[in-house]
Amino acid sequence: MFTALYQMAHILQAITLSDHDTIDGLNEAETKAKEIGLEFIKGIELSCLHKPNNRSVHILGLFLKDLDALKPAIKKASDMVNENIPINVKEFNEKLGVNITIEEAMEVKSLHTLLIKKGYASSYPETLALCKEKGVNFKWSGLDVELQRNLT
Repeated sequence: MFTALYQMAHILQAITLSDHDTIDGLNEAETKAKEIGLEFIKGIELSCLHKPNNRSVHILGLFLKDLDALKPAIKKASDMVNENIPINVKEFNEKLGVNITIEEAMEVKSLHTLLIKKGYASSYPETLALCKEKGVNFKWSGLDVELQRNLT
C-alpha cells in the first residue's frame, strides 16, 4: 500500500485510510503520509444493517477526532459480523460447493475475499455473480439505526 502512496504523492494533496470496522493502521498510515507531505484524514467504514431491506450498508466516517470514542461501536459492529460468519460459511459451502472454514473466514472477515484468495473466483464482481447464480442467502449484519443515532 505504501509503495503506491509514494508513487502517487506528487499528484495528491491528502489521503485517507478507512477500513471495515477497524481503526487499526491509522497511526502508521498517518506517519507515512506526513513523511511525504500529505494531509492525512483518519477514516472508518462502519458496517450497518439497513433493516427495511435487510441489507448491509457501510457508513464512511472521515476526519475522525476521538478514536477511543468509536471503540464501543467498532466492537459492536465487529461482534455482529462475527456472529454471522458460521451461518454464512455454511451457506457458501453448501450452495457454492466450496471448502471454507470458519477459522479462515474469521481471519479475513470477507467471504468474497476468501473466495478469491482460495481460487474459487478471480474478482469481487465474479463472487457476487456466483452467489446470485447459486442463490446464496447471505446473512447481513451490522449496527442498527438506533445505535447509529446514539453515536452522534
